[in-house]
Formats: sequence, structure tokens, C-alpha cells
Amino acid sequence: KRQHVVVVGAGWGGLGAAKSLCEAGVDVTLIDALKDPSGRTPDLTPSGKPFEAGTRGFWKDYPNIVSVCAELGLDESNV
Repeated sequence: KRQHVVVVGAGWGGLGAAKSLCEAGVDVTLIDALKDPSGRTPDLTPSGKPFEAGTRGFWKDYPNIVSVCAELGLDESNV
């Protein structure tokens, strides 16, 4: 029987953990509090002000994130 793990948080850490677990043959469910954890869709504070919940504005400064996108075949403009 395959092991099943729930990863809470779909930020880069959660995505990295889920990817590693999948590669190890584990079934993974990835959940996040936000509908769009990528930060692509702006979130609003209770007062209606925009809130940046993702790393979209600066993630390209991290080569490991660019590498993960390339490894997974993701178009960086869609991440």
C-alpha cells in the first residue's frame, strides 16, 4: 500500500516538499488557505487594501525556484 501525505501550504516550501514526496513514490495532497497560492491573483485585506500573499514580485531572484520550474516544464510566465 502506498503512503499518503497531506502537505499544508502551497508556497515554494510546500511545493518542494510535495515534489520530493511524489518522487519518492508517496501519494500527496497539497492544500493551501488561498484559492491561488501563487500570488498571481491579488488578495485583499479586511479593509480592502491589496495584499501580496505570494512571492511573484521577487521569486526570480532565487535560482532554485527557476530550476524547479524548468525541471517541471513550467512556463515561468504562468507560475
